[in-house]
Amino acid sequence: MAETPPSAIPPARAQSLQDESSQNPGCSSPSSNKYQHASNEQYVDDITLEFFYKPHTITLLILIMFFLIYSAFYQADGSSTEQSSTRDNVVRGVRSFSFAFLLISTVALPNGPFTRPHPAVWRAVLGLTILYWCGLIFALHQSYDDVKSTMIAYDPRMDSKYLDARDSADYASNCEFTMANLYSRFDVFIIAHFVGWIGKALLFRNLTVCWIQSLTWELTEIVFAPLIPNLYECWWDQLLYDVIFCNALGMYIGWRLCRYLEMRTYHWHGIRSYHTLTGKYQRAVMQFTPRSWTKVEWGMFSSIKRYGAVMAVTILITIAELNAFFLKHIFKVSAENPVNSIRLGLWFVMGAPALRQVYVYITDPSCRRLGTQAWTTFGVLMTEVLLIVKFGSGIFDTALVYKQLGRWMLMETGVIVGYLFIQKRLPSFTGTSEPAHNPLHPANIKEKIG
Repeated sequence: MAETPPSAIPPARAQSLQDESSQNPGCSSPSSNKYQHASNEQYVDDITLEFFYKPHTITLLILIMFFLIYSAFYQADGSSTEQSSTRDNVVRGVRSFSFAFLLISTVALPNGPFTRPHPAVWRAVLGLTILYWCGLIFALHQSYDDVKSTMIAYDPRMDSKYLDARDSADYASNCEFTMANLYSRFDVFIIAHFVGWIGKALLFRNLTVCWIQSLTWELTEIVFAPLIPNLYECWWDQLLYDVIFCNALGMYIGWRLCRYLEMRTYHWHGIRSYHTLTGKYQRAVMQFTPRSWTKVEWGMFSSIKRYGAVMAVTILITIAELNAFFLKHIFKVSAENPVNSIRLGLWFVMGAPALRQVYVYITDPSCRRLGTQAWTTFGVLMTEVLLIVKFGSGIFDTALVYKQLGRWMLMETGVIVGYLFIQKRLPSFTGTSEPAHNPLHPANIKEKIG
């Protein structure tokens, strides 16, 4: 999910905007907004296939109308919608609304910080974020029974009868350290956890921040385990599978991949410059890879403000991960249900551009406004928390919730203060003792992007 660093509007695009502005003084351009930053509206300067970068707004409008005519008057079997049930009509209406909204998003919303494989993809991701947020807001104003019945109507597998022993059992019931237990705990979720940490390393591109995120989550699991039995783990499970295999190995592979992409030389040529079918196919596939790779320098120890901002990011990501367990537990959704994987995948594609915009906002003094993707993602996160607070009040013991929440806040404070203390007392432990070789040392921190 990496991309070229946010920069000023490309010269060709800037000249085009200037020409448009001179021809039509009443038409404003993105460059005229002093609060507009390239992290919120990245442009493509090296366009070779004009067709794929033209708006096509009228064509898209016609396609949307044809789609609405078909979906409103006909069903897949050719029968009229008047003959279908209320449930089928509501489901079809929600799907049609979502599809039309995403198409509109690809035209109307800002590009975001990335341009590969195409800016329209990231406009659709922003539209998907807004759509998910609106769905959460709607659910927030319903009763628990109505939300649950709606979920079951949309997907019958969300019924609580599909829950099995793995959804309610804690993984610390039999902690005998044997090969049989080790083998029994190795499942698809371990692989997903491992791959997830490779992805996190590619997003953070900093081992220090990754380890802080890892420590924060492992402690969070321990704190909230009394509320959600699924979070209980054996010591060897948490140490071997979580910390060493998934976290450490995953972030190391991701970090090495980042180093490789940083050292790589990028020379891009348009697809028309390739004269063979194989060459054109390879260039089309390469469109789904980064145009360039930005070396990230969080500079978390350059100032207390920067340190606090980076720690706040790790806490918010921890909350997003914790929400998955609470939502699954509150609405009694089986761990095997695809909705869990869909939500995690959605959070990854939302989080990639959001994290880049947050990084730019933290490190670039010229960025005076948080990017649209970042603040909508933050809105989604907080609305998920509100859902958990509202519908979890009748499920969890209130006294226990306040007790564990207080412990979690105390733990987070301890991590923030403790790591800062270690950095001041033992800079070699945090990798900041050698300014000549370490870009994270305060002496080497530069307020730059890329």
